[in-house]
Order: sequence, then structure tokens, then C-alpha cells
Amino acid sequence: MGYEAIQQAHTSKDVYGFHEAWVVTNSGFTEQAREGSRHLGIKLWDRDVLIEQMSKINASQTIIVNEQEPVDVVAASTDVASRRLDDDLYVCARCGKPVTNKVKDYCLSNPSRFNGRIYCYDHQVMSNNR
Repeated sequence: MGYEAIQQAHTSKDVYGFHEAWVVTNSGFTEQAREGSRHLGIKLWDRDVLIEQMSKINASQTIIVNEQEPVDVVAASTDVASRRLDDDLYVCARCGKPVTNKVKDYCLSNPSRFNGRIYCYDHQVMSNNR
């Protein structure tokens, strides 16, 4: 996301008399946007911050798989914090991709690495590289 979003947030903050303004994206920010936010006092949340904050949520939630059928999400710290769509289908906590029971068992058997969450193979590899 670019500097234009930072300018719009700053202008809106002044126009509406807010004390602070935030720009949130599920991707990233350009260096120009980051620098501008520092000068204009705009708080930034990018994809990494969103993921980090979402992982801190410690309560059950509901997701909608289709418009007729709500599904419980188990997210207690002692339970699986990934979406469980039915008794046999678990999905990656980061991308929502279905995972096999073998992947689920691997993630749950490594709580210090995955914090009780289930990740697909691609996101397991990404967590290794950090």
C-alpha cells in the first residue's frame, strides 16, 4: 500500500477531529508510506501485524462456510486454534487451506513451534525461515 493511503488517513483525521488514524492492509506498505506515516503520526498495521494480533485472540468464534451453515472455530489456548470445519477436516490457521490428519497431528505435537495452531506445509516452512 502506498503513500496516498497515508495522506488520506491524515486528512481524514484532521477533517473529523480524530486523535489518531490507522491504515490497515492485508498486504504490505511501501517504504514511502512507512516514512510518511512516521512524519504524519499515522499508525500502520500490515499483514504480519494482523496475523500476530489474530493469533492473540483467545476465544471461540464462528465462521460461515456457506451462508446457511455456521461453524464453530475453536481458539482457546489449550485447544486447537485453527478452524475445524467438521470432525475430519482441519484447515491452516493462516490461509484456510485444508490439511491432512498427519499435518494436524504434527502441528499439535509441536506446541512450542506452532502455539497449538495448525498450519499447512507451506506456512510451516515459512515459520521455520523467520
